[in-house]
Amino acid sequence: PYHVLVQNLITAKGLWTNKPETNFITVTFDNVKPNRPNPERLAGRVSRGFLGIRLDCAQCHDHPFERWSQRDFQGLAAFFAQIEQGFSGIQDGQGELEHEDRKSGKKEVIEPSVPFLTEQLPEHGTRRERLAAWVTSPKNPYFARAAVNRVWALMFGRPLVEPVDNIPTDKPLPPALTLLADDF
Repeated sequence: PYHVLVQNLITAKGLWTNKPETNFITVTFDNVKPNRPNPERLAGRVSRGFLGIRLDCAQCHDHPFERWSQRDFQGLAAFFAQIEQGFSGIQDGQGELEHEDRKSGKKEVIEPSVPFLTEQLPEHGTRRERLAAWVTSPKNPYFARAAVNRVWALMFGRPLVEPVDNIPTDKPLPPALTLLADDF
């Protein structure tokens, strides 16, 4: 099932040679922190790919056109701050997401949090397991909408809502998207 595939991508551990889903994580590696993926890029991939929202537009400041705040984005990125790569591949280790205030220069540790439906975030499991369960929860309408919109785009050449990775939260959705997402 699609929700299991998405959970496997978000929680992937091991070497890419026998766990290809780890490539979802390793593609975000950069030279900033050796042997660690970029948590911000992962948060952007998850929000666009599996929730159909451009939460990464709030990376540097509150989103100018949507309700997403910079804190929403940072909280999502914090779920990925403990990932590291070693001889056994991708694994969960130690680490926190730190944010430096550009004006004051003060650093603060960002706690993992989700931007909506906070009551649906499980209390137990690793950070990524908790996030994966929240993203794919049957009570998370964003997951179903994003999946349906992408499949529609693949089947018919264009999504029901454009752009495919940014379903608006302040406008009525096409009835077909709502109907199919409810069924999904």
